[in-house]
Amino acid sequence: MKKILIYVSAVCFCIFFIPMIIVLGGAGSSFLINDNSVLPTENNPQNSINIEETPPAEILQEDIVLDIYNKDTKSIFQMNLEEYIACVVIAEMPAYFEIEALKAQSVAARTYTYRKVLAPDDDHEGMLCTESAHCQAFRDLKNVTESTPNRLGVGAMSAQERIAKVKQAVEDTKGIIICHDGMPIEALYHSCSGGMTEDAENVWGNEKAYLKAVESHGEEAGDTKYKQTISFSKTDFIKKMKAEYSEIMVSEEQLFSSIKNVRRSESGRVLTLTIGNIELTGKELRTIFKINSTNIQFKENKENIEITTLGYGHGVGMSQFGADARAKEGKAFQEILKHYYTGVELQNIG
Repeated sequence: MKKILIYVSAVCFCIFFIPMIIVLGGAGSSFLINDNSVLPTENNPQNSINIEETPPAEILQEDIVLDIYNKDTKSIFQMNLEEYIACVVIAEMPAYFEIEALKAQSVAARTYTYRKVLAPDDDHEGMLCTESAHCQAFRDLKNVTESTPNRLGVGAMSAQERIAKVKQAVEDTKGIIICHDGMPIEALYHSCSGGMTEDAENVWGNEKAYLKAVESHGEEAGDTKYKQTISFSKTDFIKKMKAEYSEIMVSEEQLFSSIKNVRRSESGRVLTLTIGNIELTGKELRTIFKINSTNIQFKENKENIEITTLGYGHGVGMSQFGADARAKEGKAFQEILKHYYTGVELQNIG
């Protein structure tokens, strides 16, 4: 009987107390990072989290203290959730964007963070990190500098103005997260979609009911990489392909005609195509040529191949420039989020 009681006690401890220990921590500080970004970055879902068995959002409170791994110093620091969100938002979205867009970004960043707290991955011993390619971009508010006008002549703000505006957006949305069926979503976002976002299933093969393709008008009006054309000589084009696929068989004379069997998603992004005797995905092509998106068009121009892309980023979830365009139309952050994330509701973790 005594052995049974000991066993039951151990099981209860694992179920109820270990998750609380993982989430809670102490007060903390921040770290230094260069303040030189122009365009927003895209959060990276390569370490997609499965939280199907995680308790509902109400189990945790908003006064969470996070353990964060600094990729530059290889050290760990701690920060309150809402303070951390402000540092993410100012790194991920230009402060000159409309306040409702900044609020939408605050909620998306908080949701993305909260989901990782509920179900930490194996990297960095389950901690968040300051690597934008793995978690989210991060900028210490103490090291924010003034911003200069962009090519459209807008965006000039003092450091104090930038910080105040971002803090307002975070404070006005304090504790709010995005949920689907009562669970926090994987709140992916990207810089600009090129007019239509992408279905998550087309990018990573996993269907998400709330990450469906939707239209995203108005992005081209901002200082964005909405459209980009890069020209490669046919020699360089083949050389780049051979660096990845040494077995490729294609000549410069037949290069353009050998680009065929292009299969596209509803949003216009390349899913698969063949070049010569090689079949590859749009994602692989984007990596090889370091282009902005997989919404790709090819054109032959004498001895060159021109690649034109629409959008910037993976295209899944909220378009940041699209959010700003909607905010300029008078849309509130709730409307913006419910447009880009299908069938969701907003909940408060406080």
